[in-house]
Amino acid sequence: MSTYTEQLITLAADECGQGRFDAATQLLRLALGQSGRDAFVLYGLGHMAYQQQNFAEAVRLFDQSIAMDATNPKAHIDRG
Repeated sequence: MSTYTEQLITLAADECGQGRFDAATQLLRLALGQSGRDAFVLYGLGHMAYQQQNFAEAVRLFDQSIAMDATNPKAHIDRG
């Protein structure tokens, strides 16, 4: 993962912490575009979808994240 992608993820976490879920989602989509397909970024997008009560999209993104990296316990827990 590039430094730029890591910075986008950090900014997204800050936005999420401030309750700015739309901004966090946009930053994570930028990060996903930079990294191609990244299990951690997909998990983060799933978390944002959940926060915005878009549960079907959250499950879809958690499933994609788990398919790429089944070792992330948060993705399994949040999917449940």
